[in-house]
Amino acid sequence: MLHFGTHMTPEVTMSMSFLAVVALVSGISLAGQTSDVKTATSSPVPLKVTILGSGGGPPLDLERYGPSILVQSANGDKLLFDCGRGFAQRLTEYGLPLGAVDKLFLTHLHSDHILSIPDLLLVGWLTG
Repeated sequence: MLHFGTHMTPEVTMSMSFLAVVALVSGISLAGQTSDVKTATSSPVPLKVTILGSGGGPPLDLERYGPSILVQSANGDKLLFDCGRGFAQRLTEYGLPLGAVDKLFLTHLHSDHILSIPDLLLVGWLTG
């Protein structure tokens, strides 16, 4: 185990454990992929990154909203990283409905990063 000092806080231990799990899962999912020379491209896939919110707290900043980042890939996937307070309003400002989000990724489980998950989950029920 890595030691960065004489005492590791629970947050550091949890972060290191989370990174180890992510590395393991990434390695497993990539191991099953085969390279396909016919579809490989030499240019990188363009991404559009939109910061929906970058606020932290306390105190609450009503102009910056909670942490949320929307990443749109060239093939049309809309990936939401964190689901902070106000992400739905920002998404609407950019002309996207809540149902447009394809996948949600959470960087960690602090309340300011997960607070609006119910808004995202309930959109299917609300829109029929």
